[in-house]
Amino acid sequence: MARRGGIVAAGITVVLLVGFNAVALRVLTHAEIENAGINIGSVLEEKLIPHPWDYVAVIAVMLSTVGTQPGSAVAPFSKPQIRCRLRNSASVSACRTPPMIRPR
Repeated sequence: MARRGGIVAAGITVVLLVGFNAVALRVLTHAEIENAGINIGSVLEEKLIPHPWDYVAVIAVMLSTVGTQPGSAVAPFSKPQIRCRLRNSASVSACRTPPMIRPR
């Protein structure tokens, strides 16, 4: 049975997808959509954001994606790591990652 969070996440995804399609159809002409092929996101971004800022937007999205990864250089301490470092040294061994199970 799906919980409420999963349903809300699916609803947000549908709203974002429909919103992107509506903005693309409103802003871009038919010829621009045909010429873009599969790269409609880039063409829409060039149309909405002036030239020097389009690269900043792409870099911001890339950094936000990398920053959410637990082992990345941008986010060296994820929440579980911070919790383990705040505990006393006796329980630090419980925070270590378990060994990998290798198939025989």
